[in-house]
Amino acid sequence: MRYFKNSDKGTKFFHDMIKRNKDKRQIMSLNLSDGTRTTSNQEVSNAFVNYYKELLGTGSNCVQLDKDILLDGKLVQEEQANVLIRDVLDGEIKEALFSIGEMTKGDVPSVQLLVDKLDSFGACYGLKINISKSNIFAAGVAREEVDIMKSNTGFSVGRFPFRYLGLPVAATRLSIAQFNPFMDRIASSIRAWAGMTLSYAGRCELIKSILQGVECFWLASLPIPAGAKVKKIGLACTVYYLWEARNLRIFEGKTKHPEAIVRGIQIQVFRVIEGLYSDAVGPRGETLS
Repeated sequence: MRYFKNSDKGTKFFHDMIKRNKDKRQIMSLNLSDGTRTTSNQEVSNAFVNYYKELLGTGSNCVQLDKDILLDGKLVQEEQANVLIRDVLDGEIKEALFSIGEMTKGDVPSVQLLVDKLDSFGACYGLKINISKSNIFAAGVAREEVDIMKSNTGFSVGRFPFRYLGLPVAATRLSIAQFNPFMDRIASSIRAWAGMTLSYAGRCELIKSILQGVECFWLASLPIPAGAKVKKIGLACTVYYLWEARNLRIFEGKTKHPEAIVRGIQIQVFRVIEGLYSDAVGPRGETLS
């Protein structure tokens, strides 16, 4: 009865129902192996079933490992095995990377050697390199060498910055412009609150959760430029004061002057920035580690 009464009247129930339907994960269309695109639920289901039948139902000949050769070589002793699984310090990782020297380079022979060893490993375990998901990212390498690597491996040439585990990776220091996707994600989270009726404390808590939750993950891995951080703070403060003015007009019939809104945003941004500076600098102006 609630559905028939509220489903088409633009009520909160109606919009919540639309959001729930959007959250249902379903594949509406799919490209088939013959190049055509289908929207049939049955054909989409059959395509997935056939794909995994071919993936899991086919066998491949693997090269057998010669255990005698392995046993004739150097073996890891128990003490060495314990060293391998112990905790590793950041300083040790840095020292190991910088001690590599010219043993491995981003040149054609090194890349070819790496691919050959991966092919040998895959031949023993029935694994293959996924060409469609593999890229070559080069920084400071001549274009001619990159073309040779591309021809030898079959990999496509990727572009910086790319994402790894959700974080952007670039050959140089990330610019403010490259943090725009990060800013857009925060903005989309804040815009989702527009239809909510929340108290002052509720608005504070939501803005705080967006600022801290997303920021802490990124700050733990990347030094975010000050410009991007200020933009993010300004965005949250802007939404906060516009939201406050909206609720005053709707629920109390009061209209806030635009200049007062802008002034409130500016004051709050300066307060937040001053608080960040105070947290980062000691009582005598010394930067805290």
